[in-house]
Amino acid sequence: MGFLSPPPPPPAPPPLPAAASAISAIVAVVFAFVFLGEWWSRIFYEVLTVLWFPLGRGAVKKVDDVLEELETVSPEAFARVEAATEAGTAKAVFVFTRHLGCPCAEATAARVHALAATNSREVLYVLVMPGTPEASRAYLEHATKKQGPAFAVSASHNLLLVGDAAGKLYSYFGVPVTGPMHMLKSSSAARAALAAEGHVNTTPGGGSRFQSAAAFVALLSKAKRPVVGAVHLPDHALDTPNVEQLLASAKAETIIERIRTSFTMVRAPSTTAMM
Repeated sequence: MGFLSPPPPPPAPPPLPAAASAISAIVAVVFAFVFLGEWWSRIFYEVLTVLWFPLGRGAVKKVDDVLEELETVSPEAFARVEAATEAGTAKAVFVFTRHLGCPCAEATAARVHALAATNSREVLYVLVMPGTPEASRAYLEHATKKQGPAFAVSASHNLLLVGDAAGKLYSYFGVPVTGPMHMLKSSSAARAALAAEGHVNTTPGGGSRFQSAAAFVALLSKAKRPVVGAVHLPDHALDTPNVEQLLASAKAETIIERIRTSFTMVRAPSTTAMM
């Protein structure tokens, strides 16, 4: 019956030397870091955008609101607005983006940069992003597909980029913090339209997914503080502002009437009235 016995097991391979085991472990770690590190990093930052819920937002600025105390909130923005006012600039538009990495934030940044690079000095564009100044600058370069010295001067005369990681300007203007429905309401058509322009969701670089975007046009005058002339609040996360239309809707002439009516005109009674 020996011919029915199972064959003997194959001999076990000799154990790898300790050095070979260490090398294999190092290779595995390097492989995971190189080929999977980007994905782990993205997952980490994606989770952060959901876990961070901004707090302490003020009331949303409305049309006819005066921008008081802007100098204490953002001295940088205040200085540029003051300089633009002295130079005769009629309007300043404050454009707030969603988190860095959102396709609508990328599209908005690219559009604002293009407007600032091509328009005259009649408008000061203040682009506010919820990231550090360095991350915001890098993201704007990514959004515009422009880097280097040419980018630095292409829109510098009437564009101010503010990296507002602490959310001070977001809070000052009352840019809303939203719930999940703000993201769920985004349509596939809006996402496809942004993708067609080359704007897709990328690794987040700052901000929260619950942070809405917004845009505010301020009417400038040497006679008084800036006054809000138009406001855009998006309906959903992928709703990008039409900055040109918003600027057109804020008539600079209306501020003259506000200034005139803010003074009490006292007229001496006429002779006829006295008689």
